[in-house]
Amino acid sequence: MAGDTVNIALSAKASDIAARIEESKLFDSKISIAKFAMAYAIKNHFDEIDPLEIDNNRDSSGLNYNIGSVDGDKYISKFIEALYPETKTPYKITRGLMIYGLEKLGELLDSGKLYPLNKIM
Repeated sequence: MAGDTVNIALSAKASDIAARIEESKLFDSKISIAKFAMAYAIKNHFDEIDPLEIDNNRDSSGLNYNIGSVDGDKYISKFIEALYPETKTPYKITRGLMIYGLEKLGELLDSGKLYPLNKIM
């Protein structure tokens, strides 16, 4: 997609939260945690966030993933295009949703309310 990102580079803060959650051993990788965070953001905060604003206003100094490793089957991009039919940049939206979701999961982790995970989804 012209104008879209070819890598999803999480913010330093989001990457730190993913690392802290990874310590739980409930996920097999940080990218799985980021995808879970994206789902959490969509389910619980969809109407209150602008993922492109988040994409534009967060650093990109954290974990960095190639689109092919994040969405090899294009399921995520198709899902994002269904949620945001006017978008030409589904991976920028994906990045924004992952960062926002990780930030929210970090708040739950800090307050002791993240686990069990089934209670937040």
